[in-house]
Amino acid sequence: MRVNIHKGLIYKYTQHRLEQYIKADMTFDVMLQDEKTHLCEDVSKKACIVLILLMIPYFFVVNVAFYLLSIQGNFLTMWFYHMIDETYEVILYGDWGAGTPHKRATILFIFIKLIPFIAVILIALTPLFLLDAIVIKQLLKVKIKNHIINHGGK
Repeated sequence: MRVNIHKGLIYKYTQHRLEQYIKADMTFDVMLQDEKTHLCEDVSKKACIVLILLMIPYFFVVNVAFYLLSIQGNFLTMWFYHMIDETYEVILYGDWGAGTPHKRATILFIFIKLIPFIAVILIALTPLFLLDAIVIKQLLKVKIKNHIINHGGK
């Protein structure tokens, strides 16, 4: 099964960055749509490879740090485990009610309980989002410079 790169967030972000670059420098306004698509595809594929190679050590370090903190009985990790256990119990054994309003209320209750959990996860993922933006920006600059050299600015 092949993944359609055009539906991915990295491709869409690359298109957005290319459009911003074209708006800033009007000499690229003459680029054909085919060239833009090919440029975005190349940058997206290379960005995926680079990001995978950079994310593996990041996840390894974060998981080892979380494991070491959980061994010491850190307050944050204890809260983390407690939050997961509490939500798990509500999902399995909670009063879901008979009608749709009761079920919606239970889902809302679970979501409210998980808001701090989601915030902690997003804080941990923020460096990866920033790394993604930096890698795509740099790869796009290199590809555009190569395009200028090969096509003489056209």
